[in-house]
Amino acid sequence: MGLSVPSDVSIVSWDDSVLCELTHPAVTALRRDIRGAGAAAARMLGEMAAGGHPANFEEAPPVLEIRDSSGPASVPLVATPRRSRLSA
Repeated sequence: MGLSVPSDVSIVSWDDSVLCELTHPAVTALRRDIRGAGAAAARMLGEMAAGGHPANFEEAPPVLEIRDSSGPASVPLVATPRRSRLSA
């Protein structure tokens, strides 16, 4: 489409991985504690299999790992006002 990353558009991945670091430009990503969430799920399943009622699990908030694929938003030098379809 002729767009440049990150000049024209920023890219952010939902999950972080080594691939996000190896691409060009490196991709900004949300980093989560996947092992911790998996361990909590396994613990909860074990408790349920034993007839128990596991406690709720709240995952820690993700951390934004800023890399080269994100940048400041481009703003046109002259912005034209948008007209509402209802005001026509």
